Amino acid sequence: MSTGRLCASCRKPKCARGGQPGRALTFREMQVVRLVAEAKPTKVIAFDLHLAEGTIKEYLNRIFRKTGARSRTDLAMRFIRGEFVKSQE
Repeated sequence: MSTGRLCASCRKPKCARGGQPGRALTFREMQVVRLVAEAKPTKVIAFDLHLAEGTIKEYLNRIFRKTGARSRTDLAMRFIRGEFVKSQE
């Protein structure tokens, strides 16, 4: 039973890891993604952005939900391929 929508990450009918296509990332979320793509650990990202580690983890969870990325590596690869849109905040 397909709803006609495809999952952004696996191109199959909408699944649990499907993300929310069309939801742009905020400026701060893009900063986090950029640092993840540079292979920086959460602790370093938090230090660089002057935020708590817990805040970075919250950003990452939100980013994973928005993009459908399954891991930091998947997220970095999507960023490198240019799959993300920055919001007009």
